[in-house]
Amino acid sequence: MCGAMHEGLPLDWGFDAPAYWHHEREKADAFLNADLCVIPRLDAGDDHFVRGIIEIPIIDAAGAASDNYFGIGAWVSLSKKKV
Repeated sequence: MCGAMHEGLPLDWGFDAPAYWHHEREKADAFLNADLCVIPRLDAGDDHFVRGIIEIPIIDAAGAASDNYFGIGAWVSLSKKKV
């Protein structure tokens, strides 16, 4: 949260990190930026995440779509392809 007052409805929601991220992990061999995250697992390997935006169109009462959308910034877990 930025702490500033904004006009209108909040149409974009996002999270800075995946739910598994913890600030103590910054000390480990973890990586986090605005779109990518790698979290080492205790057993072996890493958990990989990528951030994307889910855009839901806003439709008016007459059923017409507008240029506006409701955006949700979602972190998605990725797995390596097993050979």
